[in-house]
Amino acid sequence: MHREVSEYDTNRRIAERLFLRTPCGAFQFAVTDNEIAQQDINHILYHALYRKGKLLLLHDWQKGSEDLHPVEQLRLLKKSYPDSAGMLLFGLDAALHRRPNLLAELNFGREALSALGIPLLFWLSRSSLQRLVVDAADLYSQRAGSVLYFDTDAGEGGEEAFSDREPDVTPPRDHEEAQLTLLLEQLDEAEKSQLDPVSRANEIVLELLALSVRTPGNGQSVQRLLDRYNDLFDFEQPASCKIVGDALRYLGKSAEARLLLEKALADYRERGQAADEAATLNSLAKVQPDALSAEQSYKEALAIYRELAASKPWVYLADVAMTLHLMAALQQAEGRYSEAERGFEELLLLHRQLADKNPRLWLPEVAATLTNLSNVQSAMNQLAEPKRGYQQALNITAELDTAVSWLHVSDLHLSDSAPYDQEVILRSLVASVRRFRDEGHTPDLIFVTGDIAESGKAAEYAFATQFFDDLLAAAGLGKERLFIVPRQP
Repeated sequence: MHREVSEYDTNRRIAERLFLRTPCGAFQFAVTDNEIAQQDINHILYHALYRKGKLLLLHDWQKGSEDLHPVEQLRLLKKSYPDSAGMLLFGLDAALHRRPNLLAELNFGREALSALGIPLLFWLSRSSLQRLVVDAADLYSQRAGSVLYFDTDAGEGGEEAFSDREPDVTPPRDHEEAQLTLLLEQLDEAEKSQLDPVSRANEIVLELLALSVRTPGNGQSVQRLLDRYNDLFDFEQPASCKIVGDALRYLGKSAEARLLLEKALADYRERGQAADEAATLNSLAKVQPDALSAEQSYKEALAIYRELAASKPWVYLADVAMTLHLMAALQQAEGRYSEAERGFEELLLLHRQLADKNPRLWLPEVAATLTNLSNVQSAMNQLAEPKRGYQQALNITAELDTAVSWLHVSDLHLSDSAPYDQEVILRSLVASVRRFRDEGHTPDLIFVTGDIAESGKAAEYAFATQFFDDLLAAAGLGKERLFIVPRQP
């Protein structure tokens, strides 16, 4: 079921970000009276972090030993899994019936909880939240952010809305926009409350920069953030160098970006953080002074991701795919079509493998890679393979529920000096569109770009008008679905 972006969705992303972005002890509180909602969020968070190579621990207070202090219960759990990224703590309401002082114990042990060094997400009901505010006021006041509510906006269908679905670890654009809005609000609140500027820069602004550069159109806001906070970033941390380097690259400042990304790369290598090293290499490739250096960076990143994927394919195969695409696209742009073809062929196999596990997420990538591969093969003057690839991509696209398909015709250069040759080609195109329609493949839109007429004569435009009418009729579309963007009259 599709749900509009909501408080439920936004809070789920905040909870995930708590474990992904918080490197030390922190408390967050999630509230719901719907146990199915709680289980659903735990399921999503656990698997989302697991796919990124991070382990979340789950602790049920109801099953904890009455002989152990609640903080000691968590300390022993952390000791058993020292590399864990955080804990999901639930069952508090039931535990309070047999251990009424549980909240007070947690309140007095809040410093020891912080000393665990990992984020803790406490699940509460509305009634236990009220008790928490009274019995554990100090613990509550030290929370990492606003209380997260999950029982008011979960969508239609009540408990049926919370299915045992596979989490989507690649958030849609509306989720990113909601998260960006939230971060901007947090920054505004931090500035108004005069939060320490250094903390503000390294806890909020860096994350805001990292999110802003994922979408176009944020150049002015990115520049303003850099102008205001650049002197406050902790550049001894490679993550800070990486994020600011990406922001400078986003602004087109390649030389400055390269310096910071090279520093981040050296630090990650020294620390043995292979995944971060590979991600930095991919960023560095985009600001290298020449194509050869860029390709070498991609090759190094690809080798690292392949090695990581050998032991954790569910985490790193997507990174292998992304790097393969970047390198093949670079080779295509350089006119090295044979190498690009091999790269896209390998990428196609990998995308098909990923689509077998998660077709909703990866089938669009299969279609896109088929198109890219067909484009390369067309540039190599192959005939059969591109046609087959385009048709396969069209078939996949037509099956996607939210797909929008279009036909793109470019640079017709219609001339009254060669009417026969033109008519043969254009009639063939119209016939192909009609055949595709008969097979159930109808484009939603038609785009015509580039030069339409060779010399701008009235006869040439009359011929073009007739062709457009025939093309629309073959596709079964009205004129409102035709978009013409000529380069010159």
